[in-house]
Amino acid sequence: MFPLIENTAAEFVTRVKDLLSQSNKTTPKNGSIKPVDQPNGVGNISSVVDSEKLVGGYTADAIVPCAFGLKSNVMYHEDDPFAVALHAFYEMSLFNIFEKTMRQFWPAFVLFFRMRIIPKKTHDFFYNIVTSVLRAREEGVQEKRGDFIDMMMALRNDETNNNCKKDLEDVEITDMVISANAFIIFLGGFETTSSTLAFLFLELAANQEVQEKLRSEILEVLARHDGRISYELLQELEYMEMVIQETLRLYPPFPSIQRMCTKDYVIPDTSIVVERGTIVLFPTLGIQRDEQYFENASAFIPERWSEGAPQPPPGVYMPFGDGPRYCIGKRFAMIQMKCCLVRLLQHVRVTPAPRLSAGSMTVEPRLGPFTADPRSPLTLHPADSLVTLSLL
Repeated sequence: MFPLIENTAAEFVTRVKDLLSQSNKTTPKNGSIKPVDQPNGVGNISSVVDSEKLVGGYTADAIVPCAFGLKSNVMYHEDDPFAVALHAFYEMSLFNIFEKTMRQFWPAFVLFFRMRIIPKKTHDFFYNIVTSVLRAREEGVQEKRGDFIDMMMALRNDETNNNCKKDLEDVEITDMVISANAFIIFLGGFETTSSTLAFLFLELAANQEVQEKLRSEILEVLARHDGRISYELLQELEYMEMVIQETLRLYPPFPSIQRMCTKDYVIPDTSIVVERGTIVLFPTLGIQRDEQYFENASAFIPERWSEGAPQPPPGVYMPFGDGPRYCIGKRFAMIQMKCCLVRLLQHVRVTPAPRLSAGSMTVEPRLGPFTADPRSPLTLHPADSLVTLSLL
């Protein structure tokens, strides 16, 4: 899957260059990117962009070929079918708000009344996409690509080893099961990765020394690999790893994580018992910004993750969760973000938008400071994701 992501990252840089060039000739009607004069010789071709919207197209186009074996064009077309299906999922209707709020705080109510979790338009689109790909590959019309669809087909056709069969005896891998899992992969990888990259761009804009150090590392490592981007190259980008880790510390995609207690648990040094079946909420955002665990916790300091630096106790840093329910998409998300940064920072400098300064940045979900977004409960997004991009 790595070549698919890397190719999408290359297309993303081409798209950014085109947008910057076009914006300096004429202002697009949608207003998502606007030309701006840059002082101090930062660059003649510069524009203010909505970074979250921009990287949202990249993350979507990177996930689609990996999850569905298809090509999307969300970066170039806001009316791409995948973009339309996503917009339907996030539509702000009264019923959607009610359903998603009840699902978050009273899931038994949703199950009892068999309320639709996914809007019919979104459900039908993804189900039809997956089933059409399945039929095409079963009939040999479309070649195998080693993507998620192929893996699920292998499981269904018992092409896995004997050790797995016992675990799968009670699971019927239907078209609906494959469609549901493909949609979860798409949704989970799209929103969380795009919001993290948007926060990262804001921090790079506000911390130019970090950006320059990161760019220098990218160019140095690329030179060692003759300019070819590979999985091995990404593993050598140690400072980039620190930058991403620090971004995830300050802006975890999920500011809180809920888990159900599977057996009675006595909190150490107390007589308090957390009973089996209790929903436990972990305030990820609060813990990761706690001065008890991180010195100068509100500051963006990637070096705190360097080798030899004091590390927080287990269970403190968990932007991807922890334990058996640890996010299985972490590696995919990290590859997405690293490929984007390697490609983009070779050609583009990120600076604050004219009305944005390091001291004025605020963080909030779409609907208010640290409150649940009913379209996608408890996900974190920048209140203002405008930055200036300049061609180097």
